[in-house]
Amino acid sequence: MADAKSERNDILARAVSGEEVKAAKEYAPDCEYARFDVPDFDAACEMYKEGTGSAEDAILSRGSYRSIWNREKLAKVLALGGWDIVGGATGTSWCDGEGWLSVVARRVERPVPTLPMTDLEAIMSLPRIAWTETMGATTLACARLGIDFTKATGVFWGQCLQRMMERVVANEKRKYILTIDFDSVFDHNDIVRMWQIMETNPTVDALFPLQIGRDRETVLLSMTDAEGKRIRQIPAEVFRQEVVDCETGHFGLSLIRTDALRRMPKPWFLGSPNEDGNWGDGRIDDDIHFWKALRAAGGRIACTPRVRIGHLQLVVTWPDENLRSKHQYTSVFNDEGRPSECASY
Repeated sequence: MADAKSERNDILARAVSGEEVKAAKEYAPDCEYARFDVPDFDAACEMYKEGTGSAEDAILSRGSYRSIWNREKLAKVLALGGWDIVGGATGTSWCDGEGWLSVVARRVERPVPTLPMTDLEAIMSLPRIAWTETMGATTLACARLGIDFTKATGVFWGQCLQRMMERVVANEKRKYILTIDFDSVFDHNDIVRMWQIMETNPTVDALFPLQIGRDRETVLLSMTDAEGKRIRQIPAEVFRQEVVDCETGHFGLSLIRTDALRRMPKPWFLGSPNEDGNWGDGRIDDDIHFWKALRAAGGRIACTPRVRIGHLQLVVTWPDENLRSKHQYTSVFNDEGRPSECASY
């Protein structure tokens, strides 16, 4: 800890008193906030490669800094020093576009999990053939944290999840259920961070990380306004909070309190057709039924922008006219065919 504090002292930190953290202070008015600005080593490397400036000045800021910094190191040092990063100093990006990393952080005391983590159990519903990358990530993370892991295979994934959830809920030692999708990519740090956020936000009953949906460019969540209407474009400032209330989420790597499940009526997963009896627009899928049932039982659903996980998916990679890779979602290929610049002749 002493080394981390020593490194932190090399950062030019100053108290923040501007528009950039007004929103953050509204959510935690009693916290101590600070802004941290460090030269971005990765940006300096690009500068050196492109020959667009003095990489040495960019790294050391003419002697003001005695350490090399990048995004990963800054996050680790601040976490060790007891700081929780809220977000970019002037937006969601940490980069200011001029070779610097600028973040706003607040003083916190994060709980430390006891290993093995016996207060939660991981479950996964998966088909007979699975992604080896996800299974490897799951095995490594659960082994490192001492988390029990159970899987179930069946065509009715909702039924599989409910049966596993019922068994975990029956174990009074389990405080949380960790659901994992068979195509998620993550590591043990993601699980620990999720656990910490749940421990310090006791009113949240289900917490999920940011994850991009398959064959799309948007995150898997939905939010509504004060009138109950779905928000189509969510302001970036919303994601500067530690937890963001949502209507629905996903099961990619999500923590659910067992107490919340005990309050929910069954079935927890149930698909329903639309009013015409069809399975097109207007239907309710099994997962959406779960989120609706949880909210109806008084549960609070939230996303944490602090944790971001990957999503495996198939893509088609084509050589374009310049012999460079052009990636295409398989669904787009099936609907539209190959890209025109990648046609054979």
